[in-house]
Amino acid sequence: VEPDVAKEWVESGLTKLQHAVDLLDRDNSTARSRPMGHFFLGKFHQRLDDRRAAKLEYERALALDPGHVWAKQALDKLNGGH
Repeated sequence: VEPDVAKEWVESGLTKLQHAVDLLDRDNSTARSRPMGHFFLGKFHQRLDDRRAAKLEYERALALDPGHVWAKQALDKLNGGH
């Protein structure tokens, strides 16, 4: 896949996912998908080299679910851990 096409796909996915997560946040949903949505937003931001936004989303996922292993691992890795 060409880099420009891959970036376009990631940006499109980010936009669509952001709308879904915004709805869950607006409704203050307790759905398990809410922290997972923030985790995946973080992954999209990280893929686009926006470390600040990725960190914020991983932290939001952990605030909603402190036991979210994937978000913790991603945040640790983003912060230079292993």
